[in-house]
Amino acid sequence: MTGQLDWTWSGKLNVQGSALSEQPLLTLVRMTQVTISVSVSDGSRFWFGQGDESTVGTSVKVSKSRIEILADALKQPSDDTTVVVLTSEDNGPQDSIYLKVMRVVLSDLPLPIISLELKSQAAGTFLENIWDVLTMLRCKNEELERVVKREETVNQELQRALHLTREEKNRMEEKMLKKSNELNSSMEEENNDPVGWEDILKAQSRLHGVAHKTPVFTSTYLNNLSGSQLYFKCENLQRIGAFKFRGAYNALSALRLSKPQVTDVVTHSSGNHAQALALASSLLGLKAHIVMPSNVSSVKRNAVEGYGGNVILCEPNLPARESTAEKVIQQTNGEYIPPYNHRDIIAGQGTAAAELLEEVPDLDAIIAPIGGGGLISGTCIAAKHLSSHCMILAAEPAGADDAKQSLESGVLIPQTSPHTIADGLLTSLGDLTWTIVHHHVKQVITVSDEEIINAMKLIFERMKLVVEPSGAVSTAACLTKDFQRLGLNKVGVIISGGNLDLNKLPWLTRLG
Repeated sequence: MTGQLDWTWSGKLNVQGSALSEQPLLTLVRMTQVTISVSVSDGSRFWFGQGDESTVGTSVKVSKSRIEILADALKQPSDDTTVVVLTSEDNGPQDSIYLKVMRVVLSDLPLPIISLELKSQAAGTFLENIWDVLTMLRCKNEELERVVKREETVNQELQRALHLTREEKNRMEEKMLKKSNELNSSMEEENNDPVGWEDILKAQSRLHGVAHKTPVFTSTYLNNLSGSQLYFKCENLQRIGAFKFRGAYNALSALRLSKPQVTDVVTHSSGNHAQALALASSLLGLKAHIVMPSNVSSVKRNAVEGYGGNVILCEPNLPARESTAEKVIQQTNGEYIPPYNHRDIIAGQGTAAAELLEEVPDLDAIIAPIGGGGLISGTCIAAKHLSSHCMILAAEPAGADDAKQSLESGVLIPQTSPHTIADGLLTSLGDLTWTIVHHHVKQVITVSDEEIINAMKLIFERMKLVVEPSGAVSTAACLTKDFQRLGLNKVGVIISGGNLDLNKLPWLTRLG
């Protein structure tokens, strides 16, 4: 998390509380090399670290490291100093988290903390930009909290600095700054993922009130069979019946901001991504063109058209689908939205695991199905930041085990001639998803079609849930000896979807 963020606020800054204009106010901006320009609308003075201050109508800029600013705060705390947290009335409950982080990091300082609420007469994109800025601020605050938790000695040294001589303080500050730089460097080395936690936070804000916060179910029967406490994240109850809605809606929301001139989007898919893109486009005022093979089932085609998608049929092979999609892009000047190998798609899918970890924060592991890798990649990023000890396991059909082969060999191996009832997991990993899977997935557990069907039947009978074959793969993996040998206690299980033709339930035809 490096780089520089420039933020200019030209609206009004409304101070909540009484008689605050008579106090000097200390603002701690805990980010690495951040520059902020602020204009104030009352007579308060703002201190940014040590010595920088401004009065009404003056723009103040500050560029300090977080350790420098914390050290400045510790140097001259006084009774008339207040820590000010910038928030917005439109940010909702997430700003409560922001305030809590401030209080955790500064819990040992004898400084009161208040909230400054940003108010704007502007609308639309400006407020969305403010939201993104505050989201990034929250990301940095979480990063700092991790630093403080991981390095308690730094915290102790900061507190001891209150009682040291100035010369000793200078030596201590140099030592703390060096330690901070070392920690930042180690974090940056770990953070080579193409998608970051801040991307998932943005996705959460875009999906708020649009996507369902799907329930987490448990089953004593399946706990006994697996030997673990299983917590099922039921994405089969998501809009369009699968997790894919999260990624599609997030990608299109981001597209509307980055390319407002785009009116048409294009993809080729015969599965849940097609339905997800069709519905997301309808909700956002875009036109979705979906290339589907001519042998697609009427159930799937009707679903896409029911969500407002324009279906274009082609020959049932990948070259025909790709060439047809390219023609549609040229005809409509549309934007291609891939099903999984896309940053915003991955970030959107990661919100499912983020919700699961918020509800059950002490999971030992999360297991999710793997095909193209969008869902499990987002799961990896969410778990990395919310529960770093949580192991990520992938569940894969034995007849389409390219992910297992890739992870064991250390290089990406494309899918060749896959054969499985789990038709949503036939695709190979992409370059983005492989990068994340390669670094974060602990193990891939493969299951046969027979095991997938048995797991489906158990979910239908015991949990009273409709689940498609691909959605049952993670549950099937939990019933294998490979899983049970891991000896895990609490495990999150993502049921990825529930779209299937009820006239063709597999245990009725039994693989035949």
